[in-house]
Amino acid sequence: MASNLAKHDAPAETKSTRVITERDQLHAHNEPITNVVEVETTPGPSSPVTFFDLPREIRDSIYHHYWRTYPCIRTSFHGMLTDLRYEGYHSMTISRKRFGYPERMQGPYPTWLLANKVLFSEALSQFSRKAEWFWDGYTMQEMEIERKALMKTPTIRDITLYVGNVMYLDEYAATRFSSYQEKVKDACQEYAKAMQLHGSFKRLRLSSHSYDISLTDDGAGFKEIVTFLTNFFRDVTIDKIEWEVHNRAEPGTRVVYRVCASGSLELVETENLSWTEEEYRSYDKERARMRERQEMNVERRRRRQERCMNTKVSTETEA
Repeated sequence: MASNLAKHDAPAETKSTRVITERDQLHAHNEPITNVVEVETTPGPSSPVTFFDLPREIRDSIYHHYWRTYPCIRTSFHGMLTDLRYEGYHSMTISRKRFGYPERMQGPYPTWLLANKVLFSEALSQFSRKAEWFWDGYTMQEMEIERKALMKTPTIRDITLYVGNVMYLDEYAATRFSSYQEKVKDACQEYAKAMQLHGSFKRLRLSSHSYDISLTDDGAGFKEIVTFLTNFFRDVTIDKIEWEVHNRAEPGTRVVYRVCASGSLELVETENLSWTEEEYRSYDKERARMRERQEMNVERRRRRQERCMNTKVSTETEA
């Protein structure tokens, strides 16, 4: 009796039973199964699963969602200060957030990438697959980044150049906005030289904005401007050139044209995103701040002119 109690009270060993039968064709012919072998196995200690134990496809998906949240790296394009943007998309608003990211990263790469060499390599590989070069229209600066060689930038063959307000590029605005046109001209010339050094490109997109563009515009009014800009890139091997126009009067609306070999424009894409109430409030606040700054500048100029006039009058009186 005591021995039976001891047998029941003893802790049972953790075991699993695996049944190995004959081939499945025995079932197909309804033949009896005679060879059944019971194999007792004891599971070993489980090891913790790490991030790199996940399949590469899942890791790439995680990198993809991260880069969509923080899609911009500021780097150097053959010595010129340029952005690399993930997936090449930006929304146009009146604020400085118009290019799809709230703030650029501080430094060439996010700090979390530097935690592990494998992590660094995989994340940048995912970024490079869907990245494009992007110039945001501001003054060009020469820039050298020590770690720029770590990203495989020769594989990035898409580039977008933001050339600003369409009205400023019109030939009738050449007198009033001559300095702006010279800046865009200089930028196109410099980037054309850099693109020749970089090699061939899959796509060049010239991006701009307007206040009266519609989703059904045939693009005929932009032909002269596009011809003027694309002439700077005639010595660069480019598979496809596009002309993109955002409508600032209706935020979230844009049109994209393909530039044909004849110089005509073919409408290939339209977009009309509906904004949330929060986005519209942010947009209205930014416009209010801009109006306030403009009024302050006007008042400042008025006071400056008034002081100049008073100084001139007092000088003439003394004479």
